Amino acid sequence: QFLDSLLSQTYSNIEIICMNDGSTDSSGEILNLYSDKDSRVKFISQENRGAEVARRRALSLCSGKYVMFCDSDDWYESEMCEKMVQAIESSNTDIVMCKANLIYETDDKGNEENYYFDCDYSGKKPITEDLIYEINPLLWNKIFKREIINKYGITFPESRNIRVAWDGFFVLEYLLDSHEIFFLDEKLYNFRIREGSLIGEILRGGSKN
Repeated sequence: QFLDSLLSQTYSNIEIICMNDGSTDSSGEILNLYSDKDSRVKFISQENRGAEVARRRALSLCSGKYVMFCDSDDWYESEMCEKMVQAIESSNTDIVMCKANLIYETDDKGNEENYYFDCDYSGKKPITEDLIYEINPLLWNKIFKREIINKYGITFPESRNIRVAWDGFFVLEYLLDSHEIFFLDEKLYNFRIREGSLIGEILRGGSKN
């Protein structure tokens, strides 16, 4: 579903770098089929080394002006790329953040106002120390400028002992090297929350050790 949502974007001038981090299911075969059918899809396979290593490699391969992320369990609304690109160009900011639809696999829903997904701001804002603390550390509801990523060497840590935090390292470093952000008050990303997942436990106020 995530690949179909990317290929059907209203903004079609995109490259899609798919990282297969040593999966043992049919993911590789599916990605090969898509890359054969659509030249925008670049399929890269590696031994299982962790998401942070896969993302480091993907960043080194991308050539577009902007960078966005999508997890394989999730999907974009059809106009997400178009609206995110329009927002970052029209606002002349360094980063844009949108909102997300939370797709729960069970009826046990968490707090949908959790700071991970929403922020009580809209429009263009200067990036201050106080604001950074209120911006969620997720990759997939943001658009980044590759120029800034390359200029400051922003990437992901190599340690596999960090569980969810590698997103936060990247986002925080990017924000510290940026000046202004635009908050797009639209739910453009669909985030699937699986039963027993770490993020699901966080939203429900629990924890996983």
